[in-house]
Amino acid sequence: MKVYQKILLGIAAGTLFGLLLGPQSLLLKKDTVHVVDPSRVELQAALGDPASKIRLPRSATTNFALVGEHSVGKAGAGKAGRNLWYEVKFTLTAKMLTGGGVPALEGKRPALGETRRAFLRAADAPPPSSGLGHRIAAFIGPIGEIFLRLILMLVVPLVFTTLTVGTASLGNVRSLERFGLRVLVYFLLTTAVGTAIGMALALLMGPGRGIVPTEAALLAEQFNFLVSDATSQVQKAPDLVTFLVQIVPDNPLHSMASAQPNMLQVMFFSIMFGVALTLLPESRSRQVLHLLDKTSKALVMVMHMVMAVAPFGVAALIAQTVGATGYRIFGPLGSYLLLVVVGLAIHAALSTLVARRAGVSPQDFWRAIRPAELLGLGTSSSTATLPVSLAVAEDNLGLSPKLSSFTLTLGSSVNMPGTALFQAAALVFIAQAFGVELPLATLATAFVTIILLAVGTAAAPSAGVVSLALVLAGVGIPPVGIGLVVGFDRLLDMLRTPVNLAADFAGALWVAHATGETPQVLTDEEDLATTEYGFEGRLDREQAPYERRAREDR
Repeated sequence: MKVYQKILLGIAAGTLFGLLLGPQSLLLKKDTVHVVDPSRVELQAALGDPASKIRLPRSATTNFALVGEHSVGKAGAGKAGRNLWYEVKFTLTAKMLTGGGVPALEGKRPALGETRRAFLRAADAPPPSSGLGHRIAAFIGPIGEIFLRLILMLVVPLVFTTLTVGTASLGNVRSLERFGLRVLVYFLLTTAVGTAIGMALALLMGPGRGIVPTEAALLAEQFNFLVSDATSQVQKAPDLVTFLVQIVPDNPLHSMASAQPNMLQVMFFSIMFGVALTLLPESRSRQVLHLLDKTSKALVMVMHMVMAVAPFGVAALIAQTVGATGYRIFGPLGSYLLLVVVGLAIHAALSTLVARRAGVSPQDFWRAIRPAELLGLGTSSSTATLPVSLAVAEDNLGLSPKLSSFTLTLGSSVNMPGTALFQAAALVFIAQAFGVELPLATLATAFVTIILLAVGTAAAPSAGVVSLALVLAGVGIPPVGIGLVVGFDRLLDMLRTPVNLAADFAGALWVAHATGETPQVLTDEEDLATTEYGFEGRLDREQAPYERRAREDR
């Protein structure tokens, strides 16, 4: 069985597992309310009595046992006028008692291990889920996390080595200027096209027009517990000037070694280092470049070792995502989901046309890039997929290392057309749902803002939600509107990451065509016949100790 077939099988198994046995399972009983931050929820000992409010510390508990549901509101007010509360029970822990936020019950002081009943406002928590499903998700979670860490551990050293060697191989600074200008122009164009597609489809289809504003508010409140995290990050977001200044690292080693590496800073230092090597005499730079080149090839081989367990890691990641969202996301917001999926498909088709213009047929294009596309679907991160993307560009598409390393590395952090499409569609959808008019001048402002923010969006899962909060704030829409889309953003993120990757590969082919390179697409037969290129059988070669290889080399 081929590598991509194994990953596809992992995706299918993870989807089925998540739907049937995840927290939002189709089979398991919904008996738990899972709260991310108990300190932010409205919890009352007596329903409708604010004075009986229970205050819990943030780390007190995350799971409440569901007893029942209660709707409080005016009779005949209809669905929009109801105030839904969950009746829950939980056990008092030491952290709860230390905080002093649990009131006395019938004159008795709260005691450790005592079981309490309370009422939890539904707007502060996600819908009820399966406690067994959470335990199953917690069991498989480490599998996906280990796989993701295995991929991410290669990103920084691989970016540094490949981008440095690629920059040095361009020969001179003038070649880098011409080359880099083409890449940046392409990235801006593809992001602008993605923004235009999302905005045009949302205006044409009007997915938010059928939602009454009061119902939109209720839908947004269902995921209100996630909105505060996104909006709080908006206040920390730098302005444009600060963002440009921060591209230049004051300590490149810190940029590489931090828990969340700043990839733009790593890229800037790598390019500068590569340029410096071109200015040195060849006798002084040759050994450094040789070392970096061999290091990058060793890192690629590590990537192939990691890909051997990719089906299990991808299955675990998909199961977590699907299990947390479940089938319920396809309810009242189904038209918006369909809109985004259609927009992403259109943009992927445009990437196919760009590849065709560069001399690669649609069939060859998608066949060649499928390992990276499937991995991007599972990880929802262009950066996490970068090691595989570089191998795909060099082996499957036959692009030169200098071109692929520069274009794909920069694209993993800068080229986000799928994210821009999602943000544009979400902006119009939220405005329609809340009855907010968007005049032409506002749409133009939002168009430019989305393009600029897409360039600076981190290549990490759901990072586009934070940028969306900035876009909403810029046009005067309340941040609570994020609640309409944030609940199922992780699922859409899975879909837009492959679109981002396809645009990166199409851009690399376009630049190759513009600079006189001819892509050499690797066929399935060639891939199976060799252990030197491609993804099939790379680990089947004979292993030998270093000492023996060294003697043979002499």
